[in-house]
Amino acid sequence: WWDGRGGCPLSDMWSVGVVTYELITLRRPFEAGNVLSLVHKISNEEPDDLPEGVDPDLCHLVFKMLSKDPSARPSSSEALRWPCLQGCYSLLQVYRGGLEKISDKKMLKEAREE
Repeated sequence: WWDGRGGCPLSDMWSVGVVTYELITLRRPFEAGNVLSLVHKISNEEPDDLPEGVDPDLCHLVFKMLSKDPSARPSSSEALRWPCLQGCYSLLQVYRGGLEKISDKKMLKEAREE
């Protein structure tokens, strides 16, 4: 990390917030011409609002994940309990077993090929 502190699960959630923001807006939440300016923006500015029409609950979750204060960010399990993600979570639970079997078969095949 740029400041030498290293990452943690809450910094991972910040990254998830960045990616989610990008998926919704098709642009980064913080943009700058150089690294120093980018660090300043990340540390001191808030990203622009999400577009109109985005679920308010999802907006709230994205900005919680992008919080400057790591302790204000949700954990991954907390984020998955947000109403806007319940449908995704439920869908993953339905297909989890099948996805794991596919992954296991692929890993076994690759191991045999090595």
